[in-house]
Amino acid sequence: MLKIILTSQKKSQRGFGFDPRLAIFVCNHWDGVNSAEREEVYEYIVKRLEKYWPGLNPDQVIRFSAMDTRRELDLNVNYITPDYKALWEGIHELYTCALDKRVTSTYK
Repeated sequence: MLKIILTSQKKSQRGFGFDPRLAIFVCNHWDGVNSAEREEVYEYIVKRLEKYWPGLNPDQVIRFSAMDTRRELDLNVNYITPDYKALWEGIHELYTCALDKRVTSTYK
């Protein structure tokens, strides 16, 4: 995917200013990973992504379990799991940065 984006950007005279820092990677089904191996699996995922995604920050890799979040919501609708909060904040920050980039490029 990154190769296609960068190739398209090179062909375009104007370019769209692709910033690889403006991406999030969601590791879903985190509940399916053995709790004793979670840190090792997370480190493996980050290392693999760093190999192919320039400028990756480990904060861009979000561990998430939809099942755990749903289970917690069934128990208490007002409780937000840390995983869900991290995902929500990542999406919000991504959206805000993309909107800022769009406004900036429109009025240049």
